[in-house]
Amino acid sequence: MDFSKFTANKQNLALVGVFLIGLLIGWLLIGWWLWPVSWINADPWDLRPEFKKEYVKMAADSYALQSDKKSLEKRFAGWPRDDLASVLAELKEELKGEGALALRLDAIKDALGVQVKPTPSPTPTPSQAKGGLLGLLLKLLVIIIALALVGIIVWRLFTRYKKLARKEEVTPGIPREEAELGGQKEQPIATFRSTYTYGDPRYDDSFPIEPEEGRYLGECGVGFSELIGSGDPPKVTAFEVWLFDKNDVRTVTKVIASDYAFRDETLRETLKSRASGGEVIPAQLGKEIELETASLRMKAKIQEMTYGDAELAPQSYFTKFSVQIEIYEKESSAEPSGPDMPPPPEIPDTELPE
Repeated sequence: MDFSKFTANKQNLALVGVFLIGLLIGWLLIGWWLWPVSWINADPWDLRPEFKKEYVKMAADSYALQSDKKSLEKRFAGWPRDDLASVLAELKEELKGEGALALRLDAIKDALGVQVKPTPSPTPTPSQAKGGLLGLLLKLLVIIIALALVGIIVWRLFTRYKKLARKEEVTPGIPREEAELGGQKEQPIATFRSTYTYGDPRYDDSFPIEPEEGRYLGECGVGFSELIGSGDPPKVTAFEVWLFDKNDVRTVTKVIASDYAFRDETLRETLKSRASGGEVIPAQLGKEIELETASLRMKAKIQEMTYGDAELAPQSYFTKFSVQIEIYEKESSAEPSGPDMPPPPEIPDTELPE
């Protein structure tokens, strides 16, 4: 069984569970409690019952003063007649002792042609009197139960993930990080950063690899590989990253090309001749380039890159280019020896960058 895939599936399920939990919390806690939805621009018939009644009373007062039937009809246009009749009937029951206002309600009822049937007064019950408080308590109870369930689910996912993580195994006697890196040390023995800024004609970084004083292992660096255009300052369309190992007979080089240089076949062929194995890599932010010698391994990651916008081809030269370099030492860095080891192949010398 591939345990890494099993663990990855569990992690994906955990992420989905956390997403659903967050959605539930947002719906219950934020949507209901902290920032409930506020409705605006509602029609009069969509208001709460007490505000409907206030609207009807204001319309009745206005009609009594102005007797403007068109304005009255406009105010109640779209209001379902059954609902309006119910509101008028309730108001008539509530305003039995107020003759003037009752007459005004009758006036708008007649003007609008609404048939009102008297409704008996409902007998209040204890449940209605306590409905508001009970509803609030129920909402609080639902929120508490939901949060408790969320906590239980998160805890179970967390404990299950920890148990699975403990069971994961790698090659016996080799730490996981070293197994994944092919026997190399977990931490880099040296770290450098090289940054080019447009207008720097002397850019050519070289870093000695000395993890401790008096222990020289080699050098690494970044420099120009190809320029385009004419005039000053020079316009760089490709960079070289290189690694020199004192235990190796060669300097390993790779070329990082701009989008324009990589797509231009003639220019790309020129760059291939300058790279070990002819490897030309298109420049991409976050791209990681690896170089390897007999006893060293180098990772160069593009941290920052910006193209210029002069009258040249798009994305043809850099105005900013920054690389983070990490050097790792292989454990088996001793030079091979013994009667059974074949002699190293003869490889022509490669000029080191100045």
